[in-house]
Amino acid sequence: WGHDDQSFGFGSTGKKSHGNAFSAHGEAWGAGDTITCLLDADAGTISYLKNGQALGAAHTIPSWLRAVPLYPHVLTKDAAVTLNFAAPSNSAPLPEGF
Repeated sequence: WGHDDQSFGFGSTGKKSHGNAFSAHGEAWGAGDTITCLLDADAGTISYLKNGQALGAAHTIPSWLRAVPLYPHVLTKDAAVTLNFAAPSNSAPLPEGF
């Protein structure tokens, strides 16, 4: 979502969002693409992969937000999604540490 200071997003336009601020991060994605979201709680970062290719760290989680639970959320329009909260056997390898 990314529309307030407690949420983070990565939209199909290839823009990341946080605090209602949007900026380029990677490239647009759509039907047939696989987007992976990685939370590194130790480093306090959120990163994304598109079809297994790392796009780099998109967000740094503010220190005050690191001590509260984070909940995953998917917002779609006219789309079907599949969620995996672990790496499925047919997915691209995750970066070391995940």
